[in-house]
Amino acid sequence: MTFNFRLKNLKFKGLVVFMVFMMFWVFIPVLWAGTTVSGEVVVPDSDMGWKPDIEGMKVRVEGTEISADVDGNTGEFTITDVPAGAVTLLLVEDGQDVFTQSSKRLQGDVGPTPISGVSFDLVYHWHELAGYPPHWGETGYGEWTPHFVSDQTGFILFRVRGEEIDPERMELYRTLNGGNTWKEIGHWEEPGAEGHPVYPKGNRNFYFSDQDHGVVLGRELHHMSSDNPNDGVFYTHDAGQNWSFSIFPLPPGSYCVGIQRFAQISPNHLIAAGTTGANVQGYNGRFYDAIWESTNYGATWDLKTYWEQRYGGCTGLGANPDGKAIAFFTPYSGGAPRERRVALRDTSGNWTVTQDDSIVTNSGYGPADVPMVGDTAWVSNYDGYGSYASLPGGLYQSSDAGLDWTKISDVAVQYMDFASLDKGFGLFGGKARISYDGGKTWLHQSDGGGSSCHLNNIWAFDTTHAVWHEGGAGDPNDKAQIFTYVEPWEANFELVSGVSIKDAYVGPGAVNVPIGSYKLLNHGPVPIVVNALDLSASGTGDDKVDVFGVNLWLDENANGYKDDSDTLLDSGSYAEDDGSIHLSCGILLKQHVPVYLLVTYDFGSDLIQCETYSCSVRADNIQAETQDAETPIFPVAPPNYPLVSRQMTVGQIIFSDNLESGLGNWIPDPAYYPWQLTEDGCVSPTHSVYVWDNRNHDPYGGNNNLTLKQSLDLSKDGSYYLTFWHNYRLDQSFVLWVEVSTDGGANWNWVGRYGSYDHWDNYSTGDFVQEVLNLDDYAGQPEVLLRFRFDWTAGWYYYGVWFLDDIKVFYIPPHAPVPDIKANGSDGPVTISTSDTLSITTELDPGIYPGVPADWWCVADTPFGWYFYDDTGRWLRGFEVSYQGPLFTLTPPFEVLNISDLPIGGYTFYFAVDNRNGNLDEPLYHDSINVNITP
Repeated sequence: MTFNFRLKNLKFKGLVVFMVFMMFWVFIPVLWAGTTVSGEVVVPDSDMGWKPDIEGMKVRVEGTEISADVDGNTGEFTITDVPAGAVTLLLVEDGQDVFTQSSKRLQGDVGPTPISGVSFDLVYHWHELAGYPPHWGETGYGEWTPHFVSDQTGFILFRVRGEEIDPERMELYRTLNGGNTWKEIGHWEEPGAEGHPVYPKGNRNFYFSDQDHGVVLGRELHHMSSDNPNDGVFYTHDAGQNWSFSIFPLPPGSYCVGIQRFAQISPNHLIAAGTTGANVQGYNGRFYDAIWESTNYGATWDLKTYWEQRYGGCTGLGANPDGKAIAFFTPYSGGAPRERRVALRDTSGNWTVTQDDSIVTNSGYGPADVPMVGDTAWVSNYDGYGSYASLPGGLYQSSDAGLDWTKISDVAVQYMDFASLDKGFGLFGGKARISYDGGKTWLHQSDGGGSSCHLNNIWAFDTTHAVWHEGGAGDPNDKAQIFTYVEPWEANFELVSGVSIKDAYVGPGAVNVPIGSYKLLNHGPVPIVVNALDLSASGTGDDKVDVFGVNLWLDENANGYKDDSDTLLDSGSYAEDDGSIHLSCGILLKQHVPVYLLVTYDFGSDLIQCETYSCSVRADNIQAETQDAETPIFPVAPPNYPLVSRQMTVGQIIFSDNLESGLGNWIPDPAYYPWQLTEDGCVSPTHSVYVWDNRNHDPYGGNNNLTLKQSLDLSKDGSYYLTFWHNYRLDQSFVLWVEVSTDGGANWNWVGRYGSYDHWDNYSTGDFVQEVLNLDDYAGQPEVLLRFRFDWTAGWYYYGVWFLDDIKVFYIPPHAPVPDIKANGSDGPVTISTSDTLSITTELDPGIYPGVPADWWCVADTPFGWYFYDDTGRWLRGFEVSYQGPLFTLTPPFEVLNISDLPIGGYTFYFAVDNRNGNLDEPLYHDSINVNITP
C-alpha cells in the first residue's frame, strides 16, 4: 500500500537497542507510573486564637497540575502519580493567603515507594508584636493609639485615666526593635483649672515622620477666643528629650483646631488637614476646612488654603515625595447637606480646591486612607449610608495624583496602605486582606476585630514589612493587639500550563496558530526576571520545513490566542526537525501576578495531511534570575517534567469562513435581534458574528438559527472535524446548539451543546475559546447541513449573547501507523544525571492497518555501539527486528525501560514499524527520542 506521507528522515548508521522492550502483542501494565504521597494539613492557632478552615485547600506538585483535595474534616490528603525525583509540594489555599509562601512549600525526594506522614510547618503571615510598653494592660491604660514608621520603630500614646488615676495624663512610648523594649519619650499631666496650660488632645492624635521627629496634637485648656489662637502641636526633634509647642495659624474669625489627618512629603515636610470652629455659648466663631504645612518637622506651620464649611472635616489625605498631595473633605453623615471638596497639591506647592462629591471617602467612623506610590493613589468610595456619592461604591485608583479616578474593584477598603504599585494591605471590618494586583482583587489573610477609626490602622513599609493595629472588638480573644507582617525573602516560581487549548486541526498557510499556552507564577516576594526559554518541537511533521515562524507572545489578556493586546517578545524558526529554539522574553514576575505566554506557529503552504505538530518546554529550559541580586534561578518542577502543548494535525479544509465578509454563506433567521456582523470581539482579524436577546421581547421562548446555505460533502472515507471559536454569556435557561442535518434540514441532530435548561445556572466562556467537534458519524453523507441554534425555548429567560468566528470543517484521510516514543514522559530531548531514573514509554496508533503483519523495531544508538532487544527478552548487541506480528493499538503508554545509573553520554532511542520481511525498508513509520546522560 502506498500513502501520501512524507516520513521523517531516519538515518541508520546501524541500529542498536539499549532498552528493555516489552512484548507488544501482550498487554503488560506500566512498571511504575508514579508514587503516592499522603499526609495531613494541621493548622495551628494564630496569635489571636483564630485559624482558617481547611475546606477547599489542595496540595499540588509544584510545576505540575498533579494535585489532591485536602479533606475538610481531617486535613488528610493523598496525591497519586507523583513523578520520581526531587519534588516540591505546594499547599494551595482556597481564595485566601493566610500562611507565608515559604511555609506552604515542602521539598523532598520521591522514589517508587509510597510516602506517608507528610506535613507542613505552617506559619501565619501576621504575628503579634514582640512586646508592649511596661504598663500594658494595667488599670487606666486601656486607651491607646499606635503609630509606626517601620516594622521595628513604633510609638504608642496612652491616655491614662480612670478611678484611682491621679493625675490624668498622657504617656508616649517608643520601640526601636519591633516591640522587644520600650522607652517613655513623652509625659503630660493634666493641669488644674487655673491659667492656660497646654495639654495633648484626648483623641490621641499624633504623627512621627521618623524615629526622632514627631508631633502630638494639643491645645491650651479653658481658653477659646479667635483673638488668641491656642491649638497646635507638641513637637520634638530629639525623640522626646525636649518638647515644644507650636500654634496653627487660623482663618479669620475662627478658633479651635481639629486635625483629622497628617501626611508627609518628606520627614521634615508635614501636611495637616482638618477643621476650625466650635459651637460654644458666648463665643462667635466661624467654621472652616483648612490645610496647613510645616517644613521644619512641625516647629512652625503655614496656613496654605481654607474655605468656610459648616459641616466639614478631612476624610482622607495622602502625599508623595515629589510634593503632590490629595486631600478629601467629603463627610457623609450628620447635619445639613455638605459641600464636599477635594484639594490637590502640585509640585510647586499650590493647592487647587474643587467642589466634588463624586467620591465620598470615609472609613465608616472617621478618616480613611489615601495611600500613594508615586503618582498612583487609591481611595475607597462609600456610596452607602446616605453618602450621596455620584460614583458607584468601590475602590478607585488614580495614576495622575488625583486628577482622574478609575474604579478597579467593587470592594471598599476601610483602611489600607500600598507598599508598591502591586502589593497592598487592607482592612475590611476588622479582617486583614492583601492585594497582589494593585487592589483589583483581595485575598483574606486574617480575621480580626474593631471597626471605628480609633480601633484599626495599617502601615506598609515595603512588600515584606507591614504593621497592623487590630482593634480586638469581636475577634476570637476580644483583645486589641498589634501585628507585624511575616514573609521571608525567598525566591520561588513555576511554569505550568496556561489557558486550556484543545488539540485541533490546521490547514496549509495558517499563521499565528496557537500551539502552546504557559503560565509563569511567582510565589515568593522576590521579583524575578525571566530572560528566555527554549522550546522543543515534536510531532510527525518536519518542523524545520513546515513551520516557518515560531512566535512567543506576552498574552496580556490570557485568552490563549493572538489578538491586538498581545506583545511579540521574540520569533524565529527551527534549525532542524524535532529541534529546539531559543526565545528571549525579558519578563518581570511579581508575587502572585501570573504572566501568560503564548506560542504560535506560522505554517508553510506545503503541508502533508495527517502530519502532527507540537512543542514542549521544561523547567530547566527557562533562563531566569532574581531582580535584586541577579542570582540565577529555575522554576520549580519535577526533574525532566515537560509541559507539552496542544497537538495540531494537518487536514484538508473543505469549508472555511472567517466571517470577515459577513453572513454571505449563511441564512440567519428573521428575528427582533438577528445574527449580525460585529467588531466587538473576534479571533480572525477584525470581525465576528453574534446574536443576543433578553427578556424584554415577546413571545417568551424561541430559537434564532444561523444555517449554512450550501451543504457539505462528507462522502469520502476518513474523519471529519468542525472547528470554530466562540464566546458566550448565558443567563438562566439559554442553551446553544451546534447541529447537522442529512435530509435538507427536515431533521437535525446536535453535535455540540453549551448551557443548560436548568433555570438557575449561568454560563460564560469568559473569552473566545476554540471548539473541536467530531463529525465522523456523518462520514459517507454527500449532503450535510450545519447550523448554530440560539435557544431559549425553556420559556422564561434573561439575557444571552453568542459570538462566532473562524468556522472550519476539516477532512482527515485514513492515515498510516503513528509510533510514539517518550523519555520520562517527554518528546525530548531529555537531559538527566547518571543517578536519575530514565523511563522509556511507547505507543502506537495502527491507523488504517490494524492486524496487518509488520516488523516492529525498538532500537537505540548508545555510546557503546548498537543494541536491540529480541522477543525472548534478551539484550543483544547488533541490529535485528524486535518482533514480527500484526499491528494493533498500543495505548495507554507502556513503560518499556526503567533504569538508573546509565553511563555518561548521548543515547537515541527509536520505535518504528515497516513491512514484515525482516529488513528495514520503506514505507517506514517511526519516532525517536534523544537522551543525554550527564555526571
